Amino acid sequence: MSLLHINPWSILAAVAINQAIGFLWFSTRMLGVPWMREMGIEPQDIEVKVPLVPLLISVASSAVLALGLTFVLRMGGHSGLRDGLLVGAVVSVGIMSMGAATYYAFARRSLRLFLIEQGHSALAVVAMSAVLGLWP
Repeated sequence: MSLLHINPWSILAAVAINQAIGFLWFSTRMLGVPWMREMGIEPQDIEVKVPLVPLLISVASSAVLALGLTFVLRMGGHSGLRDGLLVGAVVSVGIMSMGAATYYAFARRSLRLFLIEQGHSALAVVAMSAVLGLWP
């Protein structure tokens, strides 16, 4: 697979979807407050301004993740919504979350924190992979 044959628009769409899911998932209307509680963060300690460095890291890592998912989809000869969803589920749950499970266990992080954070990752990766499968 050549980098010249990657659709930059599908990568950008996947990055945007990942960012939107994270924004919604960790909002105070969804799982932001339980996540803060599990992390030992008080809501009043959160600054209102945009955290520029973490946001830039998040966007950059989303782009690398989208490229990696594109590589996995293409190397496996996968395309379309069904393949995208399947690859996303295998990568997110079968690889990413299970890799993180050991860290959470030894760090004595709660199951609730694991489910909040890895649930976000799973949803985001499945959505990204679905877009990349549909729009190669």
